[in-house]
Amino acid sequence: MASVATRVLPGLTLRAVLPTVALWHTMCWIPRVMRHPKTFLLVALVAAFAVLWTGSAFAQTVAINEGSIQRSTSFRSSSQNPLWISKSDCLVNDQIMFPLTVSNYGSYQLEVWAGSASDDCRTPEARRGTTAVCWQVWKGVPTSTGLEVMVSVRDIVSRNKPSEGGPTGPGSGTIDDCEWTEATTAPQEVALYFMFVDAGSDQQMGGAIWKTKFDLAGPTAPNSVSAGIGDTLVVVNWKESTDTDKAGYRFYCDPIPGKEGEQTNVETFDLDASLDGDLDANDGDAGDGGDTDAAIDAGDADTDADTEAGTEAGTDSGSTNTGSACPTNVLVASTAPNEAYYCGSGSGTSGKVSGLKNGVQYSIAVASVDGVGNVGKLSNVTCATPSPVDDFFKVYRDAGGQAGGGFCAVTGGVGHGAGIAGLLLVGLAALGSTIRRRRNR
Repeated sequence: MASVATRVLPGLTLRAVLPTVALWHTMCWIPRVMRHPKTFLLVALVAAFAVLWTGSAFAQTVAINEGSIQRSTSFRSSSQNPLWISKSDCLVNDQIMFPLTVSNYGSYQLEVWAGSASDDCRTPEARRGTTAVCWQVWKGVPTSTGLEVMVSVRDIVSRNKPSEGGPTGPGSGTIDDCEWTEATTAPQEVALYFMFVDAGSDQQMGGAIWKTKFDLAGPTAPNSVSAGIGDTLVVVNWKESTDTDKAGYRFYCDPIPGKEGEQTNVETFDLDASLDGDLDANDGDAGDGGDTDAAIDAGDADTDADTEAGTEAGTDSGSTNTGSACPTNVLVASTAPNEAYYCGSGSGTSGKVSGLKNGVQYSIAVASVDGVGNVGKLSNVTCATPSPVDDFFKVYRDAGGQAGGGFCAVTGGVGHGAGIAGLLLVGLAALGSTIRRRRNR
């Protein structure tokens, strides 16, 4: 025989039906018992008890005042999904406060269960035993119609289900649960079920549902990061991250702009050892003039080759480095960035880091950021040295030359190539004029 708690209709149990049936029969017997006062009194008491029992079975309600939900930490801006749970929320053990209004709670326990978007935590099978897919994040017995329920975000993201055999229930979430280990970086939808639960039957009565998302991992890093130089600035370029969960990019520099004397990207150099090595080499070569001449010739050849290679590299890449050869101890590809080295932000496929010091080499990496502020891992590290970018005529004027009016005056921005080309044209025009004058003689 089915228990009294057996559900006969969705949301309706025999416990709710039987008092109603009894009350109906009692009302039908009233005309007959009116002639017997004692019997009438007994029937009236039974009817009152039936009404009270029926009310307790039907009237438990829970309402969430969503407009007054608070967090123990401050809310993020409206553009950063302030009610979602981020990794930083988890690390500080943020608490979400839900203001509730309940009614006819009696001695029933109010419980809060969490589950994924596809699971219904209102069924007993979803909350207990080996079939449990939901996990409890709060419980208590109301003492008034208005109460505040504090739920830990660590308990929400922990997903400590009874079916897994480990710690479960309120307070079981730890800081270790803040580390996301799954392959996807997409936000995870979660629903909280606020409901009264009958301790004997484990049946749910009344309730409310609140949905949110938690996101504990930043987006994947952008690819092919490179840098171009400018006057006290560096232009950073990259290929966008393939992750759809991204809202922008953050730049990290070593040294930090304004703290160029504290960089970690300077390779150590032993001056004493270098001088000793040079002196020893000179002593060994002094007795052999032929070797000295050969060394000088080889040095000249190496210098010419290095100069030519350096010139070509500068022309092709604008003095950039897209590999990982840039010396730095704090910017390491595929690792979490140190926020102390943040130096700017951008979107799309390019951005600018300004306020730099000319002549100083900066190592730079880029990380993606998502909609709740989670920062992903660093890209490859590139480096560049800001320097003034002047055309020929600016250099000419700075050296004391006068570029007044006439056909030699040039306005607007002119690059190095355009300045040299203009100078060659002037020279060719002068040479042609001289040749014509000689022929006319």
